[in-house]
Amino acid sequence: MFNLTGYLHVAMLEVGPWIYKVLTFVLMFASGLLLNLILKRHANIATETRFYIILLFLVLPFNIARVALIDFPYTLCYFLFFPCMAADGSLPCFGAGTLLFEL
Repeated sequence: MFNLTGYLHVAMLEVGPWIYKVLTFVLMFASGLLLNLILKRHANIATETRFYIILLFLVLPFNIARVALIDFPYTLCYFLFFPCMAADGSLPCFGAGTLLFEL
């Protein structure tokens, strides 16, 4: 059986345990930026309101266990949700012409 998370952990531990923290920060911050793109599409949300929503999203500990190494696959999946929603607003987004397909 293919265990993707096991291979992910082995590859990341080859680099070192610090890579988990760096990638968790980068992915969570990128999720906030993508949420900003999603909220920009809604004209009824003011710029100041959008700023405070993104600020709370980035600061509040929605995923309180994000510091644990074993929770990195959940952080990765959490991040992958936001490019899908930013691409065209619907899921799944792995088809041709979408953001993840072009990456």
